[in-house]
Amino acid sequence: MITIPAQESAGFAPSCENRRIKEAARLAALLKEASRTGHRQEEVQCILDVQEGLWESSVPEERLHKVFSLVFQAAGEHAPIGGRIYAKLGNVAISNAEAEAVGIQPGAYVKVSITNSGFNMDCPESLTTETDALCGLIHTPGPNGEVAFFLPAEHNENPAPKPGIEEKQRILIMDDDEAVCEIATQMLKFLGYESAVSMNGDEAVTMYKQAQEQGRPFAAVILDLTVPDGPGAEETIKRLEALDPNVTALISSGYFDEPAVAQFQDYGFSGAIIKPFRLKALGAVIKAALTGEIG
Repeated sequence: MITIPAQESAGFAPSCENRRIKEAARLAALLKEASRTGHRQEEVQCILDVQEGLWESSVPEERLHKVFSLVFQAAGEHAPIGGRIYAKLGNVAISNAEAEAVGIQPGAYVKVSITNSGFNMDCPESLTTETDALCGLIHTPGPNGEVAFFLPAEHNENPAPKPGIEEKQRILIMDDDEAVCEIATQMLKFLGYESAVSMNGDEAVTMYKQAQEQGRPFAAVILDLTVPDGPGAEETIKRLEALDPNVTALISSGYFDEPAVAQFQDYGFSGAIIKPFRLKALGAVIKAALTGEIG
Protein backbone atom coordinates (compact mmCIF):
# COMPACT_ATOMS: atom_id res chain seq x y z
CA MET A 1 0.00 0.00 0.00
CA ILE A 2 1.29 3.48 -0.82
CA THR A 3 1.47 5.49 2.38
CA ILE A 4 1.78 9.23 2.89
CA PRO A 5 3.80 10.32 5.95
CA ALA A 6 2.10 13.69 6.15
CA GLN A 7 -1.15 15.16 7.39
CA GLU A 8 -3.99 13.09 6.00
CA SER A 9 -6.71 14.86 4.07
CA ALA A 10 -10.07 15.31 5.76
CA GLY A 11 -11.65 12.96 3.26
CA PHE A 12 -12.38 12.37 -0.40
CA ALA A 13 -15.81 12.16 -1.95
CA PRO A 14 -16.45 10.58 -5.37
CA SER A 15 -17.13 13.22 -7.98
CA CYS A 16 -19.09 13.46 -11.18
CA GLU A 17 -17.28 14.01 -14.46
CA ASN A 18 -18.37 17.64 -14.76
CA ARG A 19 -17.14 18.63 -11.33
CA ARG A 20 -14.11 20.89 -11.53
CA ILE A 21 -11.40 21.56 -8.99
CA LYS A 22 -11.59 25.14 -7.79
CA GLU A 23 -9.43 25.10 -4.67
CA ALA A 24 -5.72 24.34 -4.38
CA ALA A 25 -6.34 22.21 -1.27
CA ARG A 26 -8.73 20.07 -3.28
CA LEU A 27 -6.02 19.38 -5.86
CA ALA A 28 -3.64 18.19 -3.15
CA ALA A 29 -6.34 15.94 -1.67
CA LEU A 30 -7.02 14.48 -5.11
CA LEU A 31 -3.35 13.65 -5.57
CA LYS A 32 -3.24 11.97 -2.15
CA GLU A 33 -6.29 9.86 -2.95
CA ALA A 34 -4.86 8.78 -6.29
CA SER A 35 -1.59 7.74 -4.61
CA ARG A 36 -3.55 5.46 -2.28
CA THR A 37 -5.65 3.77 -4.94
CA GLY A 38 -3.50 3.72 -8.08
CA HIS A 39 -0.98 1.07 -7.16
CA ARG A 40 -0.30 -2.66 -6.88
CA GLN A 41 3.01 -2.80 -4.98
CA GLU A 42 2.79 -2.94 -1.19
CA GLU A 43 4.90 -0.95 1.24
CA VAL A 44 5.73 1.84 -1.18
CA GLN A 45 6.02 5.26 0.41
CA CYS A 46 4.63 8.34 -1.30
CA ILE A 47 6.05 11.65 -0.10
CA LEU A 48 3.90 14.66 -0.97
CA ASP A 49 5.17 18.24 -1.03
CA VAL A 50 2.72 21.10 -1.67
CA GLN A 51 3.99 24.64 -2.20
CA GLU A 52 2.47 27.29 0.04
CA GLY A 53 0.23 29.68 -1.84
CA LEU A 54 -0.54 27.12 -4.55
CA TRP A 55 -2.58 28.61 -7.38
CA GLU A 56 -6.02 27.30 -8.23
CA SER A 57 -6.68 25.28 -11.37
CA SER A 58 -10.08 24.50 -12.86
CA VAL A 59 -9.84 21.03 -14.41
CA PRO A 60 -12.27 18.06 -14.56
CA GLU A 61 -11.79 16.31 -11.23
CA GLU A 62 -12.73 12.75 -12.19
CA ARG A 63 -10.53 12.76 -15.26
CA LEU A 64 -7.56 14.19 -13.38
CA HIS A 65 -7.96 11.56 -10.66
CA LYS A 66 -7.82 8.88 -13.38
CA VAL A 67 -4.65 10.42 -14.83
CA PHE A 68 -2.92 10.51 -11.44
CA SER A 69 -4.01 6.94 -10.66
CA LEU A 70 -2.54 5.67 -13.93
CA VAL A 71 0.84 7.17 -13.08
CA PHE A 72 0.90 5.84 -9.52
CA GLN A 73 -0.17 2.40 -10.69
CA ALA A 74 2.63 2.28 -13.29
CA ALA A 75 5.18 3.48 -10.74
CA GLY A 76 3.97 1.07 -8.07
CA GLU A 77 4.29 -1.93 -10.37
CA HIS A 78 8.04 -1.36 -10.69
CA ALA A 79 8.72 -0.10 -7.16
CA PRO A 80 10.61 -2.36 -4.77
CA ILE A 81 9.38 -2.84 -1.22
CA GLY A 82 10.51 0.22 0.68
CA GLY A 83 10.73 2.28 -2.52
CA ARG A 84 9.68 5.89 -2.58
CA ILE A 85 7.51 7.92 -4.93
CA TYR A 86 7.70 11.71 -4.67
CA ALA A 87 4.78 13.94 -5.67
CA LYS A 88 5.23 17.69 -5.75
CA LEU A 89 2.75 20.49 -6.44
CA GLY A 90 4.11 23.92 -7.26
CA ASN A 91 3.50 27.13 -9.21
CA VAL A 92 5.45 27.70 -12.42
CA ALA A 93 5.53 30.39 -15.10
CA ILE A 94 6.14 28.88 -18.53
CA SER A 95 8.12 30.88 -21.09
CA ASN A 96 7.60 30.71 -24.85
CA ALA A 97 10.47 28.26 -25.38
CA GLU A 98 9.32 26.01 -22.54
CA ALA A 99 5.71 26.12 -23.72
CA GLU A 100 6.69 24.96 -27.20
CA ALA A 101 8.57 21.98 -25.77
CA VAL A 102 5.61 20.92 -23.63
CA GLY A 103 2.95 21.71 -26.24
CA ILE A 104 1.05 24.29 -24.17
CA GLN A 105 0.54 28.05 -24.20
CA PRO A 106 2.91 30.34 -22.24
CA GLY A 107 1.58 31.47 -18.91
CA ALA A 108 0.88 30.41 -15.33
CA TYR A 109 0.50 26.74 -14.44
CA VAL A 110 0.32 24.42 -11.47
CA LYS A 111 3.00 21.78 -12.02
CA VAL A 112 2.43 18.27 -10.69
CA SER A 113 5.74 16.36 -10.64
CA ILE A 114 5.82 12.63 -9.84
CA THR A 115 9.27 11.06 -9.50
CA ASN A 116 10.81 8.01 -7.83
CA SER A 117 13.91 6.78 -6.03
CA GLY A 118 15.72 4.71 -8.62
CA PHE A 119 13.21 2.28 -10.10
CA ASN A 120 11.70 2.35 -13.57
CA MET A 121 9.24 5.15 -14.23
CA ASP A 122 7.05 4.06 -17.15
CA CYS A 123 4.35 6.22 -18.66
CA PRO A 124 1.14 4.31 -19.55
CA GLU A 125 0.25 4.46 -23.24
CA SER A 126 -3.24 5.64 -22.36
CA LEU A 127 -1.89 8.62 -20.44
CA THR A 128 -1.37 10.80 -23.51
CA THR A 129 -4.99 10.29 -24.55
CA GLU A 130 -6.26 11.06 -21.07
CA THR A 131 -4.24 14.28 -20.82
CA ASP A 132 -5.23 15.49 -24.29
CA ALA A 133 -6.80 18.96 -23.98
CA LEU A 134 -6.57 18.62 -20.19
CA CYS A 135 -3.00 19.60 -19.36
CA GLY A 136 0.56 19.56 -20.63
CA LEU A 137 2.60 16.38 -20.10
CA ILE A 138 6.34 15.66 -19.90
CA HIS A 139 7.68 12.14 -19.37
CA THR A 140 11.29 11.26 -18.58
CA PRO A 141 11.44 7.43 -18.70
CA GLY A 142 13.64 4.96 -16.86
CA PRO A 143 15.16 4.94 -13.35
CA ASN A 144 14.89 8.29 -11.56
CA GLY A 145 12.38 9.28 -14.22
CA GLU A 146 9.62 11.84 -13.97
CA VAL A 147 6.05 12.35 -15.10
CA ALA A 148 5.05 16.01 -14.93
CA PHE A 149 1.70 17.66 -15.62
CA PHE A 150 1.05 21.36 -16.21
CA LEU A 151 -2.43 22.44 -15.17
CA PRO A 152 -3.62 25.90 -16.32
CA ALA A 153 -3.76 28.21 -13.31
CA GLU A 154 -6.83 30.26 -12.50
CA HIS A 155 -6.70 34.03 -11.88
CA ASN A 156 -5.27 34.86 -8.45
CA GLU A 157 -5.28 38.02 -6.37
CA ASN A 158 -1.49 37.85 -6.44
CA PRO A 159 -0.47 38.01 -10.11
CA ALA A 160 1.61 35.19 -11.51
CA PRO A 161 5.22 36.05 -12.35
CA LYS A 162 6.00 36.79 -15.94
CA PRO A 163 7.16 33.75 -17.89
CA GLY A 164 10.91 33.35 -17.87
CA ILE A 165 13.72 30.93 -17.25
CA GLU A 166 14.76 30.74 -13.59
CA GLU A 167 18.17 29.17 -13.05
CA LYS A 168 18.14 26.65 -10.23
CA GLN A 169 20.76 26.63 -7.50
CA ARG A 170 23.34 23.89 -7.93
CA ILE A 171 24.52 21.52 -5.19
CA LEU A 172 27.68 19.40 -5.39
CA ILE A 173 27.56 16.01 -3.64
CA MET A 174 30.79 14.24 -2.62
CA ASP A 175 30.26 10.64 -1.51
CA ASP A 176 31.85 7.34 -2.58
CA ASP A 177 28.58 5.42 -2.13
CA GLU A 178 26.70 5.42 -5.45
CA ALA A 179 23.39 4.60 -3.76
CA VAL A 180 23.73 7.59 -1.45
CA CYS A 181 24.55 9.84 -4.42
CA GLU A 182 21.57 8.54 -6.38
CA ILE A 183 19.11 9.11 -3.55
CA ALA A 184 20.57 12.54 -2.75
CA THR A 185 20.35 13.54 -6.41
CA GLN A 186 16.70 12.58 -6.57
CA MET A 187 15.88 14.33 -3.32
CA LEU A 188 17.64 17.52 -4.44
CA LYS A 189 15.74 17.43 -7.72
CA PHE A 190 12.50 17.12 -5.79
CA LEU A 191 13.53 20.05 -3.58
CA GLY A 192 14.14 22.21 -6.65
CA TYR A 193 17.93 22.07 -6.92
CA GLU A 194 20.26 20.90 -9.65
CA SER A 195 23.06 18.60 -8.54
CA ALA A 196 26.37 17.05 -9.56
CA VAL A 197 28.21 14.11 -8.04
CA SER A 198 31.87 13.53 -7.16
CA MET A 199 33.30 10.36 -5.63
CA ASN A 200 36.11 11.90 -3.54
CA GLY A 201 37.62 15.19 -2.40
CA ASP A 202 40.03 15.56 -5.31
CA GLU A 203 37.21 15.30 -7.81
CA ALA A 204 35.01 17.63 -5.77
CA VAL A 205 37.67 20.35 -5.72
CA THR A 206 38.23 20.02 -9.47
CA MET A 207 34.49 20.22 -10.22
CA TYR A 208 34.02 23.19 -7.88
CA LYS A 209 36.85 25.09 -9.58
CA GLN A 210 35.53 24.32 -13.07
CA ALA A 211 32.07 25.51 -12.09
CA GLN A 212 33.54 28.80 -10.89
CA GLU A 213 35.46 29.27 -14.13
CA GLN A 214 32.35 28.52 -16.19
CA GLY A 215 30.30 31.11 -14.33
CA ARG A 216 27.94 28.48 -12.89
CA PRO A 217 29.19 28.12 -9.31
CA PHE A 218 27.76 25.67 -6.84
CA ALA A 219 25.55 27.22 -4.17
CA ALA A 220 26.63 24.57 -1.67
CA VAL A 221 28.55 21.32 -1.37
CA ILE A 222 27.68 18.21 0.66
CA LEU A 223 30.86 16.42 1.77
CA ASP A 224 31.03 12.91 3.22
CA LEU A 225 33.11 12.77 6.40
CA THR A 226 35.13 9.72 5.36
CA VAL A 227 35.98 8.60 1.82
CA PRO A 228 38.28 5.55 1.41
CA ASP A 229 39.77 6.54 -1.95
CA GLY A 230 40.67 10.18 -1.40
CA PRO A 231 40.29 13.19 0.89
CA GLY A 232 37.23 13.32 3.13
CA ALA A 233 35.19 16.30 4.27
CA GLU A 234 37.71 17.85 6.68
CA GLU A 235 40.57 18.04 4.17
CA THR A 236 38.31 18.89 1.24
CA ILE A 237 36.70 21.92 2.90
CA LYS A 238 40.14 23.44 3.54
CA ARG A 239 40.98 23.15 -0.15
CA LEU A 240 37.59 24.57 -1.15
CA GLU A 241 38.05 27.53 1.21
CA ALA A 242 41.32 28.29 -0.56
CA LEU A 243 39.34 28.53 -3.82
CA ASP A 244 36.34 30.29 -2.32
CA PRO A 245 36.48 31.76 1.22
CA ASN A 246 32.68 32.01 1.15
CA VAL A 247 32.03 28.38 0.24
CA THR A 248 28.90 26.90 1.80
CA ALA A 249 29.77 23.35 2.81
CA LEU A 250 27.69 20.75 4.65
CA ILE A 251 29.23 17.68 6.27
CA SER A 252 27.44 14.32 6.02
CA SER A 253 27.97 11.18 8.06
CA GLY A 254 26.14 8.22 9.51
CA TYR A 255 27.46 9.11 12.97
CA PHE A 256 26.16 12.23 14.70
CA ASP A 257 28.70 12.02 17.53
CA GLU A 258 31.76 12.55 15.32
CA PRO A 259 33.48 15.81 16.43
CA ALA A 260 33.37 17.34 12.94
CA VAL A 261 29.64 16.60 12.78
CA ALA A 262 28.62 17.53 16.32
CA GLN A 263 30.67 20.77 16.24
CA PHE A 264 30.48 21.37 12.49
CA GLN A 265 30.87 25.15 12.77
CA ASP A 266 34.26 24.74 14.45
CA TYR A 267 35.43 22.88 11.35
CA GLY A 268 34.17 25.49 8.88
CA PHE A 269 30.92 23.80 7.87
CA SER A 270 27.55 25.51 7.56
CA GLY A 271 25.52 22.47 8.58
CA ALA A 272 25.54 18.72 9.20
CA ILE A 273 23.40 16.03 7.58
CA ILE A 274 23.02 12.55 9.06
CA LYS A 275 22.77 9.55 6.74
CA PRO A 276 20.52 8.02 5.61
CA PHE A 277 19.15 11.31 4.31
CA ARG A 278 15.57 12.33 5.04
CA LEU A 279 13.90 14.64 2.56
CA LYS A 280 12.51 17.16 5.05
CA ALA A 281 15.72 17.32 7.08
CA LEU A 282 17.88 17.64 3.96
CA GLY A 283 15.78 20.51 2.65
CA ALA A 284 15.81 22.30 6.02
CA VAL A 285 19.60 22.03 6.47
CA ILE A 286 20.34 23.26 2.95
CA LYS A 287 17.90 26.16 3.25
CA ALA A 288 19.35 27.20 6.60
CA ALA A 289 22.90 27.08 5.25
CA LEU A 290 22.09 29.07 2.12
CA THR A 291 20.23 31.74 4.07
CA GLY A 292 22.83 31.91 6.83
CA GLU A 293 20.42 30.62 9.48
CA ILE A 294 22.91 28.21 11.05
CA GLY A 295 21.43 26.57 14.14
